[in-house]
Amino acid sequence: MAPLILVFGTPLDWENRLPIYVATLADLPLDLIEPGIVHYLRNGKFFPMPSELRAPVIEEFSRRRRAAMLLKIAVDRVRPEEQSAPPSDEEREQVTRVLSEHGITSSPRRRGREVERGPSNRRRQRDHAAELEAFRQRWAATEGAQ
Repeated sequence: MAPLILVFGTPLDWENRLPIYVATLADLPLDLIEPGIVHYLRNGKFFPMPSELRAPVIEEFSRRRRAAMLLKIAVDRVRPEEQSAPPSDEEREQVTRVLSEHGITSSPRRRGREVERGPSNRRRQRDHAAELEAFRQRWAATEGAQ
């Protein structure tokens, strides 16, 4: 938001507006907010509304959400009896690399800060680890078949 403030100036009542901007843009990864800001700096005339920052990147955001959903479906289809030994460090790095190419991170972080650890977060983290492991095994099986 700093570049927008530098170019367009601080909006009136910014202290009250900032939480609204944060809440409406919170679901977008930072690497998508930045191109939205750059796009608006090139094309905007006044300080943008949150929807004007979302508009240029919403298609990419939707693509990423769909990829994550398809990945989850694929992981859910793997039966427990098909699972083998835990993946090697090399397999983990390979999966992390593939996920990062699609803008999906496997760490429990949000915009550079640790997610608060609570019972529900631990459960989600455990479920996430199980899904990620199943995906790695599935990935290893397809790599071995080639």
